[in-house]
Formats: sequence, structure tokens, C-alpha cells
Amino acid sequence: MVDVASYFDLKKLLLERIKDNGGFVNAHAHLDRAYSLTEENFKFTNATLQEKWDLNDELKQSSTVDDIYGRMEMGLERMLEQGVQAVGTFIDVDEVIEDKAIRAADKLRDRYKHEILIKFIN
Repeated sequence: MVDVASYFDLKKLLLERIKDNGGFVNAHAHLDRAYSLTEENFKFTNATLQEKWDLNDELKQSSTVDDIYGRMEMGLERMLEQGVQAVGTFIDVDEVIEDKAIRAADKLRDRYKHEILIKFIN
């Protein structure tokens, strides 16, 4: 029989320590791709990497800076709700998306600079 009074609650301890140190850190995000998974494109789960790149290129071409910003903002808001205090996010800059994602990311970082630390990583 387990002595409930002496039970070591690791989850509770970890959450307390994380809170004491300022909150969670998401060190590997892809905010520029937040909320891009749909029921329709979920069928590509087992596709080849090239097929997934092609699908992602379609999204990059059709998205505006405002579209990307909106998805990024939803993702960041969810993180804030969960107590994330810093995020490192990869941002695509290539011949397909050009600078749309980094422009949206700059706008997001400026808007949320007093709420969360956002670092761009590559």
C-alpha cells in the first residue's frame, strides 16, 4: 500500500519550479507554420518529404503577410495562455515565401515585446 502522505508529486514540483523561474520556454517552434495543418492536408502525414515540401510551398505562395501574422499570433496566444515566457522560432526566408514570414514575425515580436521574449533562430 502506498503512503499517500509521503507521495512525491514530480509533476507538481516541476510546475512549481518552472513558475518560480519565470515560466516555460519553447526552444524549437515554427510559428510561421502555426495552424497550417488542416483536415485536408493531414492526409499527407505519410507522404514523402518532397511531397510535404511541395504542399508547404503552396501555403507559402498563397499566404499574405497578414495571413502568416494571424496564424503566428494564434500560436503565440496559446503559448501565453500556457505560461510560456520565451520562444525561439524558426522563420522561413527562401525563394518561395521570400520575406513575407520574417516581416510577419518582426511585426509579431514588436507587438508582443512586453509579454514574451521572441528569438528568431535558424
